[in-house]
Amino acid sequence: MTGKHMGLLSWRKRMGWTQKQAANALDVSVTTYQTWENQYRYSAPKGSFEVPKYILLAAAAIERSISPIEPGGDPEPV
Repeated sequence: MTGKHMGLLSWRKRMGWTQKQAANALDVSVTTYQTWENQYRYSAPKGSFEVPKYILLAAAAIERSISPIEPGGDPEPV
């Protein structure tokens, strides 16, 4: 198992979260999150269950405790 689904699965396990908690943190439905995480189980054409890049970036930011940028505001220094 390789690819983006493993990235989400690994991320969720590192966070110690359920799929529901991960979906809530990423502001997506549990069904959508489960589809992304479990895509390796299906023999779907490449890209049909592609995890959007912004979701992967959001997951990385959440793991590193980076606060969201407020509309019109400057990002906090890292």
